[in-house]
Amino acid sequence: MGRHNARDALIEYNLIENNREEGIFYEISQDAVIRSNKVYGNGLGGRGWYWAGGITVASSSNVQIYGNRLSGNYNGITGTQQNRTDSTPPTHLLDNLDVHDNLICATVGGHVTGVIADNGANLAVRNITFSNNTTQSGTCETAA
Repeated sequence: MGRHNARDALIEYNLIENNREEGIFYEISQDAVIRSNKVYGNGLGGRGWYWAGGITVASSSNVQIYGNRLSGNYNGITGTQQNRTDSTPPTHLLDNLDVHDNLICATVGGHVTGVIADNGANLAVRNITFSNNTTQSGTCETAA
């Protein structure tokens, strides 16, 4: 499920499973809430790096991610910053990202949560928070 150049998105109460790439991919957009989703087994045929997350936010701002249950994805909840010269204004920055109160289980790609930039951006000065998330190495509940 992907969204590009979106604004004011609400992604909630979905069962998202077994996609080759990301489960939820919010890219070059702003103002979203991603909550109360079940995201299982995504990204296993994907590109790696910080892509292929159960939930991945790319060059987007003002995004809240909470109350989600992820299990068996390549990566958990990730954010990426790249130069996006192909996008329309405003400038698409990974900023004002709030990730909290999620359960993230059994990732295989090595990034349970986290953010990265490949364009030299200093993400430490951006408003990006990860708090009160629970991670575990074993699987958690998945759909039948």
